[in-house]
Amino acid sequence: MGDLNIVDYYASTLDLSWLAAPHPHPTRRGILASADSDLPPERIAYLKSMGAIAGDWESGALAWVANKNAARLLILRGVSDLVSEEAGEAYDNLPLFEERTKKVMQKLFDQLPDWLKCVN
Repeated sequence: MGDLNIVDYYASTLDLSWLAAPHPHPTRRGILASADSDLPPERIAYLKSMGAIAGDWESGALAWVANKNAARLLILRGVSDLVSEEAGEAYDNLPLFEERTKKVMQKLFDQLPDWLKCVN
């Protein structure tokens, strides 16, 4: 890929001007670090220094494709587990991850109709 800076190439910013305010549920806008693997605890400090407030597997790819296609995209995330510089809560605790994910997903599904009403 030569001199291509992968982070700059794949970094995406979402235009949410089409989403009417006020928002129906509390949200926090911010930078998500997104990759194809779990978030290694030793990378937390670096990602924080770059402004990331959370990390996931999917959002980066979705945002990149939406930008390339000039498509609207709203990413609503819930936090299922925390990762610190020392460890991740659910890395070796699948039942905890499953329990929390069910709660997060139910909340997001319950809120979705309210968000759809905000579309201009």
